[in-house]
Amino acid sequence: MLFLFIPPDATPPSLPRLGVSWKKDMESQIIVGHADWALKQHPTINGTYVEPVIVTPDIYKSKRFKDPLFSNALLPIWEQAGRSLTNCKRLVIIGYSFADADDLMKNLFQIAFSKNILEKLIVVNPNSKAVEKTKALCKFNEVLKFTNLKEFLKSGAANS
Repeated sequence: MLFLFIPPDATPPSLPRLGVSWKKDMESQIIVGHADWALKQHPTINGTYVEPVIVTPDIYKSKRFKDPLFSNALLPIWEQAGRSLTNCKRLVIIGYSFADADDLMKNLFQIAFSKNILEKLIVVNPNSKAVEKTKALCKFNEVLKFTNLKEFLKSGAANS
């Protein structure tokens, strides 16, 4: 899982065209794109450097949330993720396997889907065990499974 630490008062920059066609509503959701990392320079938002923070699936994640650096930057994002999962009707999970050590993530999903039933769950992962773990953590009416990103994109499921 990759989060970008962005100060609350920052305004995301407009992104250059990368030859990728995005829906207009999706463009507004991109904070930092691939082109912003060109020439090994960190991107900035309103003059403030944006630093990626990687939160690995491990048994120590709950301890990290107690660290002020992590809690200030990640706890609000984690809480927003929980609210979003509780309210979403269509969920796409690409390449995440719900590692056995990642109890915090499993708990987030269990809480969210104790109150929510997805209309559609889309899982992109070649690992059938990962697909089954995902299905076990969510409530859904329909599930679509893809073994790779190319298959998913060709299917048109990304746009439906």
